[in-house]
Amino acid sequence: MSAWTTMNDNKIVTYEDLANAISSGDLYQKASFTSSKRTVRKLGLSDIIHIDTSNSFYTSRSNNQLLPKKAIVGIPPFFNLNLTSSASPSTVTAGNNVTYTINIRNDEPFATSTNLVFAISFASNTSFVSYTITSGVSSTYSSGTLTITSAIAAGATIVITITCSTTRPLTDGAGTLAIPLTATYSPTNSTTATPYLQYPTFTLEKVARQNDGTTNIPANTNLAYNTTFIYLLRVRNTTSNLYSSDTVLTDVLPSNLTFNSFYTPLPSGWTSNYNSATRTVTFSKSGVLHDSIFNTFISLGIRVVASTENVSLSNNFTASGVGINSKTSDNFNLTIGYNTSPVLTSQGYSTCSSCFTYTVFRDTNVNSATYNQYYVNGSPVGNIAPSNGACDYSSQYENTGQIYCSGCSSYFVFAHNYTEKPCYTGDPYQVNGVGYSYNPANGACNTSPDYGSASIGIMCLDCEEYTVHQNINECYKGTLQYFSNGNYYESNPTTGACVSTPNYQMYIGQTCIDCITYSVYKNVSTCFFGNQYIVNGVTYGNKPTLGACDYTQNIQSQGYSTCSGCQTYTVFRDIATNCSPTKNHYFVNEVDVGLSAPSNGSCVTSPYLEFQGYNTCISCVPYPVYKDTRECSSTYNRYFANNTDLGTAAPSSADCACCEEISVSNNSGSDVYIEWLPCSAGSNTSYWLQNGETIYFCRNTNASFNIGNLDYAVGGVCSYNGYTIFTT
Repeated sequence: MSAWTTMNDNKIVTYEDLANAISSGDLYQKASFTSSKRTVRKLGLSDIIHIDTSNSFYTSRSNNQLLPKKAIVGIPPFFNLNLTSSASPSTVTAGNNVTYTINIRNDEPFATSTNLVFAISFASNTSFVSYTITSGVSSTYSSGTLTITSAIAAGATIVITITCSTTRPLTDGAGTLAIPLTATYSPTNSTTATPYLQYPTFTLEKVARQNDGTTNIPANTNLAYNTTFIYLLRVRNTTSNLYSSDTVLTDVLPSNLTFNSFYTPLPSGWTSNYNSATRTVTFSKSGVLHDSIFNTFISLGIRVVASTENVSLSNNFTASGVGINSKTSDNFNLTIGYNTSPVLTSQGYSTCSSCFTYTVFRDTNVNSATYNQYYVNGSPVGNIAPSNGACDYSSQYENTGQIYCSGCSSYFVFAHNYTEKPCYTGDPYQVNGVGYSYNPANGACNTSPDYGSASIGIMCLDCEEYTVHQNINECYKGTLQYFSNGNYYESNPTTGACVSTPNYQMYIGQTCIDCITYSVYKNVSTCFFGNQYIVNGVTYGNKPTLGACDYTQNIQSQGYSTCSGCQTYTVFRDIATNCSPTKNHYFVNEVDVGLSAPSNGSCVTSPYLEFQGYNTCISCVPYPVYKDTRECSSTYNRYFANNTDLGTAAPSSADCACCEEISVSNNSGSDVYIEWLPCSAGSNTSYWLQNGETIYFCRNTNASFNIGNLDYAVGGVCSYNGYTIFTT
């Protein structure tokens, strides 16, 4: 509600009264006031009316009376919003979405609401998914803040729907949990919709088992000292279609047990941890617990060692889930021996199922859900005993009247009768006791010879060539299987074409020639009468001596040492007398160094300093420069001056010139020849100074000289630090 207040007599002028006065022209600014004063402007009723009265007098046209300065003060409008909300469905199953509806009505009759900001608070078991708003209305949402940027006309209503997901908690029992959503418009307006979240019932228990992980330990069992056994923390969801998420099971080991290891494998999605300081075992599962699994225990095992002769597991353990208080195990006084797993006992006979023979078992565990039911192939089949008898896998072949020629003998073809013997898995056809996967019938056998028209080769007879043919009818049992040149043969007479050239294709061994091993081949051409053997392209009339070359090394010490890679090694030599590839070669550090004998002597590691032919200046004193050229020295390739190691970089070449620097410049327009004489040397040093070039010297005293077009200065009488300069 907006209000306009007179401050002199506390009279209340409503926003509607002021708007009507402005609309009718009854309220205006006195005309005699200067233009610097603000007038009351008529604004559309859909706009907010602000009146600045800090420096103005207003008059009413009806009574021509002046209103005093600051008589009417504009108070910023507070939008009068009517908020209501609802939720659907009113009760939601955990894991499903819930929709909240918020209605906003502008009850300010003469004002338009704009840029409205609402704070949205969610229940801990819900998460924002999406929202919608009345068509045509602009808005934004971010992290619990919803802003309506469009204007809401007086009396208008907009509708907002917010969709939230719900979590799947683990709780102390089936029931409902309030999940309210509140929308607040500052400072006082708010609305809350409160649906309810269904949550599941869980059962927790602890079961002890022997170390094999399958046999339960009965109650009141006394375990021997140091007995290793397993106990399971078991959690079961007993509510259909209600789930939990991010489940944690926590158990503090009893003082009379020692942790050994976790019983593996863990159920899918679970992780384990043991804190030795607090003796706490923790199992955790992120995501959904018992999704699509109802009334089934999840078992998580700890392998422990009994620290005393009488083990007690009477302590409880807890389970918790996202956003829900922890739940304590239902059997904090442990009941040992409760085993719901089937105990299958063989019934001493077999049955046939889907053409597979299985032993029949029966569940004899009274605590099992399938107690007294029969099991076949690991699955329960009900309380009625399966039929007794193994599957009949035998065959029943019947004569088809068809004939199959095999091995040049004719046999009847038999086919299996699957109608009478459906479990038979062998070949469907049988001939003469041999099974076939297909019908082999091909008719009676033909026993006449057939030499065919195709030649199988050439027979060279007395160096004449004839084609050879072979009988192709396997049912012909005669001995004359080959035919050539009008004659019949029992064995294949093929020799190949008559060859008068040699054919060295018969490998007969190896021979050694000049320490190279070659293969020896013999001629197989019956019509060639020359040299019958060939080795490395050379033919021989006589058979070469057979045997490969002997390449064995005979490496012996030479009785002295040599230096290699700055290491001292004994020198060896291959003194083999055979075809060794390293014969007479020398070896150092097992490396072949060739036929030249290595030098005799151990490695020398002391430095060997060689003068480099120039001096360098150190602390204004010239010293000769040396370099260590001994490879095995620790300072190899390093420079020395004044008995000082200067490193691997060569020092500069210069005598000392510890004096002020001067310059010599050639501005003559042409090249000039200059020279200077070192006091310690017997000859001049000359130089062609290019036009425009400058060279630099040092001097000890101040003196200047100008000769010709050269402009330069030197110290003393043309001398600097022991040098004398001349120009020509």
